[in-house]
Amino acid sequence: MLPANAGGTSVRVGQASGRAAVQVDRAGSAGRTLEVDYNDDTFFATFNADGRAQLAFALLAPTNKITVRLSETAPIACTVDVPDFDQIYRVVLLWRDPVKLALHVIEPGQRLGTFGHISPDKPNTDRAQGIGVMDIATDAPQGGSTGEISYVIDNPRAIPPGRFFNFRLEYITRGETPSPPYCDENPLATIGVQLVVIDGGKVSQRGYGTGRARCGQPLSEGARLQPLRQ
Repeated sequence: MLPANAGGTSVRVGQASGRAAVQVDRAGSAGRTLEVDYNDDTFFATFNADGRAQLAFALLAPTNKITVRLSETAPIACTVDVPDFDQIYRVVLLWRDPVKLALHVIEPGQRLGTFGHISPDKPNTDRAQGIGVMDIATDAPQGGSTGEISYVIDNPRAIPPGRFFNFRLEYITRGETPSPPYCDENPLATIGVQLVVIDGGKVSQRGYGTGRARCGQPLSEGARLQPLRQ
């Protein structure tokens, strides 16, 4: 945990299993915005009635530099280390459009809709439905921010040897029967995303698109849950 204080503002930045957690306490800030810059991404949170804002995001390297931005305060720069980076298996979905997406992880040897299917709706926080947890799920991004969903296994020895994960992308805002502006040639018909996989200290990243759908035409489950090929 890295604390910092500036002008009556308390900033705490910590991490666990490569998940950064930022908490800022500032009296009289209800409704204002906290911004955190990391790499090329910006994550937003709103101060609650008690003057507290919290957010979390995945760290993609053993050593990471982040910047906390608040109104009427100079930016606060922090370095966050992940000592066990080479012991983590993490999958991260990132996007920058004002829509809601979901990442579905099908664990090795499992099937869609059964034990081992982890998603934001079934994050497996009690670890009763699989070996990993969906520990980050942001709201739809606004004002240039980044949306993020992340799945993690903090003990890679739990992964069966020689088995593979399957990933599916769901465009939730588009729904089962798309309507404008999420279909045909409308502006949000197709969304670009980045999928980052951290495995044993190695980081791989690949870009995908959601593809277009026809307005008013119901989508099958296969079309709604798009496979992300590695």
